[in-house]
Amino acid sequence: CGKASLNPWIVGGADASPGSWPWQAYLSIAGSDGSYMCGGALINKQWILTAAHCICSIRSQVVLGARDLSSQGLEVVKRGVAEWRMHPFYDCILGQRLDNDIALIKMSEPVTYTTYIQPVCLAQKNSTFHTGVKAWVAGSLMWFWFLTTGGTTPTILQEVSLPVVGDNQCQCNYTSFADVFDCPVCLGSFQGDSGGPLVVKKVTCQLSLIGISFLKCSPDIGWQMGI
Repeated sequence: CGKASLNPWIVGGADASPGSWPWQAYLSIAGSDGSYMCGGALINKQWILTAAHCICSIRSQVVLGARDLSSQGLEVVKRGVAEWRMHPFYDCILGQRLDNDIALIKMSEPVTYTTYIQPVCLAQKNSTFHTGVKAWVAGSLMWFWFLTTGGTTPTILQEVSLPVVGDNQCQCNYTSFADVFDCPVCLGSFQGDSGGPLVVKKVTCQLSLIGISFLKCSPDIGWQMGI
């Protein structure tokens, strides 16, 4: 697991090279409020880890192996959704919350591992990630930021490297939330897909999943990404 090549010099974000994020999944959601997409992470041949708020609508399709969503080649695999499991303490009716916003999706069929489709490693329980540790996140559908800045939505997978932010600063950044959660991993301000994977490099050079993205907007903090 976690075998891929990432550019260590990325700071402001750049196009990802083919096969650099082989666990990246796209979730096509067809809900009552229209169609949209979230990110996810492949953790084995049939299961995807994502954010719970991404599956509050009707589950539709999983896309794996894609780097450019506008030009999908033979390396791309699509699967339906056979089952989903949301955190028992997450409530879609109450709206988006930062705590317990996690879910698992079981695909209709297992996938075959290829150069472009590989699982990510999972961080061990009770792992600690200190301030300044370099982490990576990726996504193609960062439309919220592009809409607010007047840009165009990218279809090619983007990747960015940012340092982990310490607990004290993280708590300060999220004072708008009355119920600050117990075990966050925060990054500096950036844009990415909700449900997308956040990874760090282990001493074995494998990449390990330490969190999933959460996108939140409010008048006082603007667009923020919590993990």
